[in-house]
Amino acid sequence: MTMYGIIANPNAGVRSANYKYQRLLNIKNILGVDTIIEGLDTKSAAELCETAKCLAEKVDILIVAGGDGTLNQIVNALDNNIIYAFLPMGSGNLVRHELNYQNRSICRISKYIKNAQIREIDLVHCTNKEDNGRVAFASSIGIDGTILKEREWLRDIKKLKGLPGYALATMRSIKKFELKNMAIFIDGNDYHYENVLDFMVMKARHYGYGLNVNPRANLFDGKLHTLVIRSYAEMAAGLATSILPRGSRFGEYMPGENIIVSSNNELVLQCDGEIISKGHYFEFNVKKKYLKIKF
Repeated sequence: MTMYGIIANPNAGVRSANYKYQRLLNIKNILGVDTIIEGLDTKSAAELCETAKCLAEKVDILIVAGGDGTLNQIVNALDNNIIYAFLPMGSGNLVRHELNYQNRSICRISKYIKNAQIREIDLVHCTNKEDNGRVAFASSIGIDGTILKEREWLRDIKKLKGLPGYALATMRSIKKFELKNMAIFIDGNDYHYENVLDFMVMKARHYGYGLNVNPRANLFDGKLHTLVIRSYAEMAAGLATSILPRGSRFGEYMPGENIIVSSNNELVLQCDGEIISKGHYFEFNVKKKYLKIKF
């Protein structure tokens, strides 16, 4: 019998830890009475990841209950031989849409997980050469870093969460962000841009809140899928059309496997909605079949 463990982030989304625990008790009844629920009493991301490591040693499938950032933190903290599943309990929900869970309750998702197959998906690997790097479903350098800083401030100081917080953070960032110059090298081909608003490097089609910003991206094709966004009008048009079934077609699209970005401007790297680092040089490559996930 498959043994499940649920690692739950108390700070993901807008619901209280007690509310999440009551919901997860229902999930336990679906997956089996031996299912272990941990994490809701943790006080920091580091403690949550350490709890996840210990839990992973006891179970066959580690279910991450949280948002995109929760899954990113845990996957990067643990070995990649672990088999995961995902219960969306956060705000952004990039992964929820990428796994086609958007119209399902977490009870329906847990029933689906129980009978789902294990798949191996590609992820983006990002590094500034000063660290071991990080894997992600989606990453970017540009205005997204400023938006995330504003969103954190609105969440922590003004207690504004979810889509309203993200929308206000975007409007505030437009007033503050300075366009960047970038030299981009994709599989040996070089491209030089002035006044870049955002450069996205993705395996997933979606950003948070179900925005299908890069519909040509694919979790299984062994390639990275990039977009260069060069104006606020282009960004606005892309966001507006990303809610349509076919997704956005705005931005300059280029696929590849190995990417280098350099700039004389300081750049901010974000991965799956989390600010990772600042610098003038970043490398991206594809980690093929890196993540084992049941969906």
